[in-house]
Amino acid sequence: MKIRIKDIILLEKSRQFSFKLNGDKYEREFYELILNDFPNVEWFWKNYISIMTNRVVDNSVKEDIRARDGISRDVVDISIIHYSIYMNLVYAKQCLLNKHISFFENFYTHLGSVCDLVEEFIKCVYLLHLKCNQLEPEVITRLTKREFQDVSSKWYDENYSSLYTHYLSKGKFTRCELIGVSNILDEYFKDFIAYKNYKNFSSNLREYRNVIVHNTQIASHHTVDKVFIPKLGKIKDYKKWYEVFEVSQERFKIDFVDRDSQMNENFTSLIKILNELWVMPINTMNNLLYVEKNTELLEMYQIDLS
Repeated sequence: MKIRIKDIILLEKSRQFSFKLNGDKYEREFYELILNDFPNVEWFWKNYISIMTNRVVDNSVKEDIRARDGISRDVVDISIIHYSIYMNLVYAKQCLLNKHISFFENFYTHLGSVCDLVEEFIKCVYLLHLKCNQLEPEVITRLTKREFQDVSSKWYDENYSSLYTHYLSKGKFTRCELIGVSNILDEYFKDFIAYKNYKNFSSNLREYRNVIVHNTQIASHHTVDKVFIPKLGKIKDYKKWYEVFEVSQERFKIDFVDRDSQMNENFTSLIKILNELWVMPINTMNNLLYVEKNTELLEMYQIDLS
C-alpha cells in the first residue's frame, strides 16, 4: 500500500518509534541488553525499517510490524538481515547470562554469525545505494587488467605461502577468492576508521569461532573459581590439548585469560565497534531518502513524499 506523506511528518512518525514500545516480542524484551552500547541499531531500525511496515499507516493495523504490500524485496532483505544481527547479539548475551553447558561455544558461534551478517547487511545497503543511483560496484565491473593483477598479487602475498600448510592441516585447499564481499566493503567504506577497527576485531573473532566450531574440544585451565582459556588472537597456538596443558607459566600469563572476563569484553567491544560502523549505512539511507529523495528508493518503500 503506497502512502502519501510529507518527509517531515514521516521523520516525526519514525523517530517516535522504539524497540520498547513498537518492537516485536524480542525487541521489547531484550532491547536493554543491546542498546546501551549499540543505540544505532535502533536508530537504523526506526528510521529505515519501521517505515516499510504498517506502523506508519494512520489507521490501526493488526499486523503493524509486517511489511506493507508492494515493498521491494531489496528493502525487506535488509530488514531481515538487520533483525538477525540483533537476535544473534541477544543470543550471545543470553549465553553470558544463563551459562548453560555449551555457553562458551555458543557465544562465539553467535558472535561469528553477527560478523557474517554485518557484512551481508552492509553489502546490501551499498548495492541498494548503487542501484538507486544506476551505478555498479567498481571492483566487480571496472577493474583494468592491471588492477585485477594487483588484486591477484595481493592474494598471492597473503595466502600462497601457507597454501601447503593449510592443505596438510585441513586436507583441502584454501579457497582462492580474488574478489568477494570484502572487496565490495572496502570500496564502500574506503578509509573509514570504524571499518578498519571492525575488520581487525572480526578477523580475530572469526578465527576463534572457527577453531571452536571445527576443531576438537578446546582445553582450558581450571582454578577454584575461574576457567582460563587462550586469548583472542592466540587460539591458533592452542588447538591441541597438550599445547594447553604443557604451556609454561611465562606463556600462560601472556596467552591465557579468564574466560568470563574475555567473553564480556569481546561482547562489549563488538557492539561498540558496530555502533560506530552503523554511521555509514545510516548516512547512506538518510541521503537517499531525505536529501536526494531518490525516486527509486521511494518506490521501493511505496512512499510518496510530494
